[in-house]
Amino acid sequence: MSTQLVYEEEIGEAPAGQALLLLNDIGIRGLEGGDFISLDEVGTCNQEWSSSNDIAIGNGGTAYPVPSGSVEFLAHDANISDCAQAHPTDPISLDLAEGDRYLVLAWGTSIDDRTLEALPIES
Repeated sequence: MSTQLVYEEEIGEAPAGQALLLLNDIGIRGLEGGDFISLDEVGTCNQEWSSSNDIAIGNGGTAYPVPSGSVEFLAHDANISDCAQAHPTDPISLDLAEGDRYLVLAWGTSIDDRTLEALPIES
């Protein structure tokens, strides 16, 4: 038996000049008070990156079109306005080329050990 959660062939392309990060939070949905997160660059908070509803996600998660280039980002509680209290994950770094697409998986067993892992989505 197998289960497919994300349909790569149904994921849209990144907008011109950008890359695409899809935040998939299925691995933290059972965490009491810790299952509503957003992505931001390190040093920013409160959804400096905007999610997009205009990109097909193939059941992959929330779409974040981001500028290409080197980026260091993390996830934090989306509903806490004080960034110092938003339980950020450890950051991860990617070198993004125009058109790159990554599935960013969030997983953990508590708010304090939430982790991100980025997997490339092949064309």
